[in-house]
Amino acid sequence: MIRKLKYSIALILTLLLCAVTFPSFAGEKYIFVLAGQSNMVGASGETIGSEQWRDVNKTWQNGGSVWAERKAENDFDQAIIDNKIEGRVKYWQVGMNGQGAFYNLSYKPGVWNREKVQMHQITDWKPTGPNLGPYFAAEFLIKLNDPTAEVYLVGNAASSTGFSLTINNMSWSPFRGAAHNLQSNMRWHATNAAKAVPDAKVAGLLWLQGESDHSMGAAEYAKMVKTMVYNFRTKVPRALNARFLVATVMPTWKSDPANQKYLNDADKAHRTIIPVYPGDGVSDTQLVDTIAMKGQTRYINIWEVAQKKTPLHYSALALRKIGRCFAAKAQKTPLACEEF
Repeated sequence: MIRKLKYSIALILTLLLCAVTFPSFAGEKYIFVLAGQSNMVGASGETIGSEQWRDVNKTWQNGGSVWAERKAENDFDQAIIDNKIEGRVKYWQVGMNGQGAFYNLSYKPGVWNREKVQMHQITDWKPTGPNLGPYFAAEFLIKLNDPTAEVYLVGNAASSTGFSLTINNMSWSPFRGAAHNLQSNMRWHATNAAKAVPDAKVAGLLWLQGESDHSMGAAEYAKMVKTMVYNFRTKVPRALNARFLVATVMPTWKSDPANQKYLNDADKAHRTIIPVYPGDGVSDTQLVDTIAMKGQTRYINIWEVAQKKTPLHYSALALRKIGRCFAAKAQKTPLACEEF
């Protein structure tokens, strides 16, 4: 009986330890790399300092017309202030001399309750576009509940790029001979960022891509992603245990996942292959599934709605939700994107 009791206690302790996502050491620093193509860059159609769904006079337009969503975003903006997120999120920027450094990301509200908190998506060279990255970082820190923790964002996204093509001399495939190998570039940035903050853990790689690879073949796409993640984890300092967080592309972009019709091979790989890969490739993958956004115009790029095009890009509202969902998945919180 005593032996069984000891075994039961040991098993419970083991399960509790396994349930811990990130050890809560005071002042922990986390590096996250954001990579992909135009949706990760932030092609929502909004301009810097304004939103497509709300103007500075608080006139509600297009996206945020649902009262619950308006309240949720206003409450979250206030939570950013209440939790003193300002000054605890940094973004990686490379200057013209090729040297990189981290800078404070601004969450300044402007005229509070009239202008939205000014938060930017992070790309290689400057903060621009909508707010996936900063919303991700704020959500992560709020849920972490450590007032001294910090998040460091490293952006590495390029519009229209993929594994199956070369565009503007850029490709995510290391085998296409492109002048700019985006995987190598991503690892170079991440490595330099890790060296710049030697006491930070490289905690995750966020991936929002697949639109350009819709006809690549699901198995081939998944293989490319697996290799990319493996190389990232093994070649970037302190990235061996980094989580791979992948978001699905626009649910109706050459696909209908709700009815198991995967005309988009990359999206099929996102949903059915990559999360269940065994071994060292894309193990510890967390899937951000955006199926709940299907067919809802407030989650679609405003210009694509106006021109009645097949939706390809998310709206700013959607990208903010996806950012917060990425944060939940980074901590393995069992929340769906529609809950934000």
